[in-house]
Amino acid sequence: FSFQIIGKLYYVIVREKISNYFVEIVYFHYIIICWLKIILEIF
Repeated sequence: FSFQIIGKLYYVIVREKISNYFVEIVYFHYIIICWLKIILEIF
């Protein structure tokens, strides 16, 4: 019984970490693309 609870908590924590990591990657790429557009427009 306790093992199932620990498993559920672990699953939720891992899923949150993965989703946060994914959001950070997307955000990071978005910033880079915006900077590239700005730089390309300047030159």
